[in-house]
Amino acid sequence: SQALAAIQTTLRKLSSDSAFKKTTVTVGTPLLLDEALDLYQVRIRVRGSYISDSALLFVARVEDFRPTLSIENMSMAVVPSRTPGHNRFNADILAYVIESSVTSD
Repeated sequence: SQALAAIQTTLRKLSSDSAFKKTTVTVGTPLLLDEALDLYQVRIRVRGSYISDSALLFVARVEDFRPTLSIENMSMAVVPSRTPGHNRFNADILAYVIESSVTSD
């Protein structure tokens, strides 16, 4: 749906703006939380490589984003290398969408 595509585009832009490299953004299947409200929860996985403090910039941008995105879990690994940009970032982010058409195209 348009809502899921917008969420994926937003997270791709946030990761790009944070100077992530080799980023993948995978959107999961929407889970209906409240039928009366048409409230869905969607898990998005973001994986990428980062340099310096760019991962912290990404986290700050996700936390400040409206409507609400929430980091469910996250890991950052510093990989010693002569070439910068090999540090790994993994995050599961939850998005909440109120839209009856979230599961249809």
